[in-house]
Amino acid sequence: MSSEVEIDVNGLTTRITQLENPTKIAFSAFRTYYYNYNEHVGQGDLSFDALELNVGNAFDHLTGVFKAPLPGSYHFTLSAPCKFCKINFHKNGVDEIQMEQGAEGSPNIHILAYSVAVDLKEGDEVKIVVAEGELIAAGYDNYPINFSGFLIQNWLKIKSTGCQCLNFIY
Repeated sequence: MSSEVEIDVNGLTTRITQLENPTKIAFSAFRTYYYNYNEHVGQGDLSFDALELNVGNAFDHLTGVFKAPLPGSYHFTLSAPCKFCKINFHKNGVDEIQMEQGAEGSPNIHILAYSVAVDLKEGDEVKIVVAEGELIAAGYDNYPINFSGFLIQNWLKIKSTGCQCLNFIY
């Protein structure tokens, strides 16, 4: 009985701490500029010219690199117009996921849209790399390229309080 009460107290302490001191990490970046209506973004690391949100300052839009300030579970979303493209989701320089949209030689613009949840350690780096084809950035109001992410669950809070359960606080 005593250990059950201790576990419940630890769980309640964790929830109170999370509610009083929420750790918030979130970003939303856009590639919006264009030349002659369509700017074609070739192969290589994807960078961004507009940063609408950067809570926790973990995302560098000029390099396109997100560096996890805390260990935890993160959610990322990419939306990018292209005629044909293969995009890699890199974690610490290694291809974790490859996304593909459209067909080579296609005259039509397709929207690649992808979401992923990943576990990251503190200091892990995530970025988007255009492996094949090209993306099209056609202005903020038309077809912007968007990359966003946020922390789902901070592992430090679970470990530091001894909580034996996962309580997702949004």
